[in-house]
Amino acid sequence: MTNSKNLIGIILAVALVGAVVFATQKHDPASGGGQVACSMEAKICPDGSAVGRVGPTCEFAACPTPSDGRIAAGYVSGHVTIGPFCPVEQMGHPCQVPPEAYTSRSVIVYESNATTVKESVALDASGNYKIALGPGTYFLQIQPAGIGAGEKKKAVVSSFNTTTVNFDIDTGIR
Repeated sequence: MTNSKNLIGIILAVALVGAVVFATQKHDPASGGGQVACSMEAKICPDGSAVGRVGPTCEFAACPTPSDGRIAAGYVSGHVTIGPFCPVEQMGHPCQVPPEAYTSRSVIVYESNATTVKESVALDASGNYKIALGPGTYFLQIQPAGIGAGEKKKAVVSSFNTTTVNFDIDTGIR
């Protein structure tokens, strides 16, 4: 019986010492000893992407930086309206624009000086276009236009955004 009392005493003493040691130790999540639940907030980065909180201290993750110097593109898109196509067009009964009237035209993209051509993109058969460009200021023009040279329209492009620039072309048919 004495042995069992001694054994129970030893077990209680070891448990008490263990509890004291556990209670006095710091439990720092940064030491990897525990799990941390971070809030689900997001931070918007300059390039338009979002990052969340990570790690044991729940700091926001670093925003991505392009390693190759590239800058995320934005877009310029729009629709070109061409008409009239009939000498006498009645209200409610417009003449259909043939697809060739669109596909024979291009959107000319000029640099910010409005004279240096950056690129040229053909319209689709419905008169729509979409062009990926780096952030900056550009000027767009439809060629060939209707009557005259056609208007150059300014477009400001930013990363991950679409700028809409529509055109109206007057064919001169009356």
